[in-house]
Amino acid sequence: MILLEITFKVPTADIDNFRNAAREVAHASKSENGCEEYLFSVDLDVGTRFYLLEQWQSESALRAHYQTQHFLEFAAFLKLIKCERTRRARSGELHPWQLQSSA
Repeated sequence: MILLEITFKVPTADIDNFRNAAREVAHASKSENGCEEYLFSVDLDVGTRFYLLEQWQSESALRAHYQTQHFLEFAAFLKLIKCERTRRARSGELHPWQLQSSA
């Protein structure tokens, strides 16, 4: 199992577009083989801070996700709006795990 926790700092002007893009990528990702969870949430105190919790069955499922059209479009959108991201990842029995390459 691979668990990713990602924090997004979204520019205020792009919040509505981010929400729409997040809904689209989450909906598509949840139907992928090996995706056990793909859940966005918002910080109740900081409305420009969003969180994504991803859980994948394997590294190969996660790597396949990084090649999907919906992921590539979401990644391009994040670059366009200059969204800051912080990632944390864990694998197996929640031992630290580092992704070899990130999109």
